[in-house]
Amino acid sequence: FTGDAGQGESNIRRWIIENDWLEAIVALPLNMFYNTGIATYVWVLTNRKPEHRRGRVQLIDATGWYRPLRKNLGKKNCELGEEDIQRICDTFLAFEESEQSKIFDNAAFGYWKVTVERPLRLEGADTNRADKAAEIKKLKESCERSVTAPPIIKKIHKRGTEADPLRGRFEVTVTGRSVVVEYESDTDLRDTEQIPLQEEGGIEAFLRREVLPYAADAWYQPDSVKIGYEISFTRYFYKPQPMRTLEEIRADIVALEQETVGLLGDLPMVREPSVVYGKPRIYVDTSVIGGCHDDEVREASLELFDKFKHGNAILVYSEVILRELAGAPESVRQVIDQIPAANKEMLFLTDEAERLADAYIGSGALGLANRADAEHIALATLADADVLASWNFKHMVNRRRNRLYNAVNRQMGYAELNVLSPEAISYDR
Repeated sequence: FTGDAGQGESNIRRWIIENDWLEAIVALPLNMFYNTGIATYVWVLTNRKPEHRRGRVQLIDATGWYRPLRKNLGKKNCELGEEDIQRICDTFLAFEESEQSKIFDNAAFGYWKVTVERPLRLEGADTNRADKAAEIKKLKESCERSVTAPPIIKKIHKRGTEADPLRGRFEVTVTGRSVVVEYESDTDLRDTEQIPLQEEGGIEAFLRREVLPYAADAWYQPDSVKIGYEISFTRYFYKPQPMRTLEEIRADIVALEQETVGLLGDLPMVREPSVVYGKPRIYVDTSVIGGCHDDEVREASLELFDKFKHGNAILVYSEVILRELAGAPESVRQVIDQIPAANKEMLFLTDEAERLADAYIGSGALGLANRADAEHIALATLADADVLASWNFKHMVNRRRNRLYNAVNRQMGYAELNVLSPEAISYDR
């Protein structure tokens, strides 16, 4: 279901669930309608819940309960038979946990959307006083960012103000005296976290465990926290495909070797283009293409595309990028066209890529709203790209999320994927 925290769809879900009007949601089989293949769900609502259902919601996965049609009608290839309808009704009335029925507390679908801030650090700035907004703007234009530079102070609190680093109030020494200050946030380092309402210890416990070990100077603003509600059938009903045994893999390799014995000798001696050999294959997402026209990241983006243009690296892109660029200016859409055909390869979404993207979302590495990001990572993984290049520091170039992506990759038998910003990529091979 679409809609981020604070948006209309999420607020509707929140209103229904917090008023305890939702009894159950039934996921119907795909391709039940003539001109669409989207998933269909039946919401069972009531303001007179039975006592045993109060405070809880039942999810029923009926996607496998259907009767195939003898002949397709457009995209419609199945229908619910009488026995399927009865099975759904029986599962609903039984209100019991099973492989196709899951029961959750209302709060299990809720989350806090928390904005995590990091301080702005600029080389050469005076950090012994608080800077006004206009001064900070000038500093951004004239000074270079550096992770080793001291943070920029935007406010010094009065004496008696208690320090609370997790809420952005830090105790530091300024001109020889101890004061409590607030730092100017760096919008480039700003991130968001979705924290379950049922998180033990709440927001602060989550941040101390998942954020502060990797960004000790991070904080959040309590008044910016939004509450959202998200219902993901993929997360609750997804079943990872069991990994193949080494014996099965070895047997397939041996069979392929036997099948290809002698075939290479029958082939004519054709030399493939030398551009393919020894070149890193770099999958780029849409942010890098747009970055070629963004003043802040243009230099590093153009440097990467220059390597594609001259054959020093292979550009790997996908139909997901073309879909996202459909409404972009012509100059942005032409970035890929300027790369010679021999120096680029295009990937298409497959069922395997969709399943892997579902697994990322099901694991909690990404939300449903970030489906395209999950597809980028899945395609790059399946293509065995050397690296995925992105300027998306929230969902792609993110150490914590990378651990989650690669945990899924390992579990499903795929290689780990290296995700870097263009400026962090080393071209030495």
